[in-house]
Amino acid sequence: MRIIHVTEKINEASGGPARHICQLAMATAATGEATCEILGFDLKHLGKPLPTSPQVPVRLLETPRPYLWGLSWTFTKVLHELARDPEVIFHVHNLWRFPLSAANWIAAHHRRPTMVSTHGALNPYSFSLKGWRKRLPWELMEKPRIHKATVIRATSVSEAQNLAQLFPASPIAIIPVGVDLATFQPPQPRAGPKTALFLSRIVHYKGLMNLIEAWEIVRPRDWSLLIAGPDLEGYRDQCEQAVRERKLQDAIKFTGPLYHELKWRAYSQADLFILPTFTENFGIVVAEALAAGVPVITTTGAPWRDLVEYRCGWWIDIGVEPLVQALREATSLGEGLKEMGERGRKLVLEKYTWPKIAKDIISVYKWMSGKGPWPECMYEP
Repeated sequence: MRIIHVTEKINEASGGPARHICQLAMATAATGEATCEILGFDLKHLGKPLPTSPQVPVRLLETPRPYLWGLSWTFTKVLHELARDPEVIFHVHNLWRFPLSAANWIAAHHRRPTMVSTHGALNPYSFSLKGWRKRLPWELMEKPRIHKATVIRATSVSEAQNLAQLFPASPIAIIPVGVDLATFQPPQPRAGPKTALFLSRIVHYKGLMNLIEAWEIVRPRDWSLLIAGPDLEGYRDQCEQAVRERKLQDAIKFTGPLYHELKWRAYSQADLFILPTFTENFGIVVAEALAAGVPVITTTGAPWRDLVEYRCGWWIDIGVEPLVQALREATSLGEGLKEMGERGRKLVLEKYTWPKIAKDIISVYKWMSGKGPWPECMYEP
């Protein structure tokens, strides 16, 4: 099997989906049961392309000018060339860009199996954003092309339930995002104030204003809040202004984006991770924090009921007051935070390692190509 991961971008500031695509391709290739390649654009304004292993070739095409939803004859030509290989399976990531839609139509034309990963783009909250601009492309382009997919891939049960309402006749596979445990070292004992970490894109739906307001109310003694991540919408200025208005400059610091070793170090030096998001299809940063042995506060906008079942964090309603209550409890726990972090690392080991996830997705690829039985990870309503 030859898996072609089709995406718009895998640059550093692209967020969790880009990292996930690279890691998924590497984990799948490492099984030896399939080859994997990545095809996309090189959007240089978003930083360097993320690294992959030598087993995963990456082909990034020059971006068309002007960049109109990724309209590109070159991209279309490359897709046609790839689709002529009878071993090819297309795995198409995300929505709303021409190359992704073209991949589905071209795969259907050449009768090649296709998996679509929506990466949360069809969650009710995400779909409602700029809804008037999405309605026409949804009806004319995205909905028909997803109907053509052999399999739709969800990363959680809640996402699968939502997708099943939109596409009741389509097979849906539940395959979460994985974490490489070897990358993360448990927090080391250190002196000084404790650190709460927010690490994600600086965008409004991540709930940062709620976090800043809750921090002002709680003002936990001997704690600081570190806010890290790329600012893709100019939203950081609003957040920093909110911090100044509340006179929290000594307690809340902004670092900008953290990549590679700087990112892993931030996790290892954190005592608590907070993602007060309005919506996530998975929330890879939650899994990363747990892998680093850091307990997590996140909302029901993210599919992390595991935090409650494994007693490794707080899964709260969206809003300031639930966040205030969780912060008060978390910052008063002392050594209890370390015990929660240990349970979180155990959770990742049991459910979210790449070898397990690669095994599941290989089983789906085999079924798609007619070489295997119905996979166990398929969603059953």
